[in-house]
Amino acid sequence: MGLEKERDMNLEYNLTRLESWLVEIEAKIPADELQKHFDKAWTEIRAKATIPGFRKGKAPMELVKARYGKSVEAEVFDDAITDAFRQIIAKENLKIVELGQVQERHWEPKDGLRFKITVQVEPEIELKNYKGLRVVKEVQQVTEEDVEEAIAALRERYATVRTVKGEAQKGHFVLADFQELDEAGLPIVGHKWENRYVQIGSGDFGEQFDEQMVGVKKNEERQVVMSFDKGQGSSDSQFFRVKVKKIEEKNLPELNDEWAEEIGDYKDMQELREAIRKNLERQFERKAEERMRQNLIDELIRSNPFDIAPKMIENYLDYYIEDLRKKLGRPFREDEVREEYRSDAIRALKWYLLKKKIAEVENLTVSDAELDQVIEEFAKVHNQPIHKVRRYYQQDDRLDMLREDILENKVFDILLKSADLKQVKLSGRKPELVTQ
Repeated sequence: MGLEKERDMNLEYNLTRLESWLVEIEAKIPADELQKHFDKAWTEIRAKATIPGFRKGKAPMELVKARYGKSVEAEVFDDAITDAFRQIIAKENLKIVELGQVQERHWEPKDGLRFKITVQVEPEIELKNYKGLRVVKEVQQVTEEDVEEAIAALRERYATVRTVKGEAQKGHFVLADFQELDEAGLPIVGHKWENRYVQIGSGDFGEQFDEQMVGVKKNEERQVVMSFDKGQGSSDSQFFRVKVKKIEEKNLPELNDEWAEEIGDYKDMQELREAIRKNLERQFERKAEERMRQNLIDELIRSNPFDIAPKMIENYLDYYIEDLRKKLGRPFREDEVREEYRSDAIRALKWYLLKKKIAEVENLTVSDAELDQVIEEFAKVHNQPIHKVRRYYQQDDRLDMLREDILENKVFDILLKSADLKQVKLSGRKPELVTQ
């Protein structure tokens, strides 16, 4: 790209893409344009300057320039470069990720001010392949086993609990405090866990723990030893003092028509089973759609390779770390989290940029009427007053997020209409079962 003259900006500049995300700007601010900055600066300085022998604002300009010349020159250069930089960004529609430092600056009174700066930007994407993408939709059929597992989970949800007065047996639940001990039987500081529930016989704490806890009573303290094979004929042990505070047992409801009517106004177990099957079918379909969308994103990224500005990745990870810090409320290794989620960040950013590019190419937009329609549907489905739902979406940028979700769905529609879609039966994996 050669030097471009913009009369309205009175500026010459040259853009060179060193990378898809890295732009070098070389520009010249003409002497007459720069003189305007100098005139303005000198007028302002003279009005404020206090020089011995002259009233404030009345000193000769030659004396003002002699005293403040160097500082004014540096300030004028900085302001002029900033103004020129903003004009170039606006003209070229550059999405700046990180402002670079001015690398070169050369001033000739008759020629003007030349400068060079390198900036990280959102990458320039050449959208090559987004139609006819090959994508697989993994479909899972609901089986009788799935239905039975869902019913078992439902029974667990509606189980009743009663206190056991005697000794704990396998299947009972124990509420206890755990204190780890050293080999001498002394408590290890910081290794105490209070009010922990454990089911004896579940294997959650190991078979040795289950065996040693059988027969324990309320308010009893029992020392438990668990040995671990370290390999090569050696072993290690852990010691715990367990104080039992409560023993409970769970009673599962009987599977009969009365129970079915009680939990959901179903007339009998057959109707309950059919409702569970339909719920599972809907959930399996949602899971299949989501997996298909993720496969589609991966194929789109693979078919349109490009690099992302390092600063853009770091900004994304900064946001993720800050959000994680608020959620966890405790210290964690930021460097490890950054490394672990770096590939996820790159994938998310590439999808965001490709999605935006497709929307631009396909002229996809989201109108206020479409927003209103989605809000009205949400209010209807959830039986909520429309004004409350509107108020909810008007807070914390939720309306912008909703607009982005609708736009994303439109992009997926474009991708799926032309996709080479293949359905396969999914086996060996069980999505989370939903019973109601």
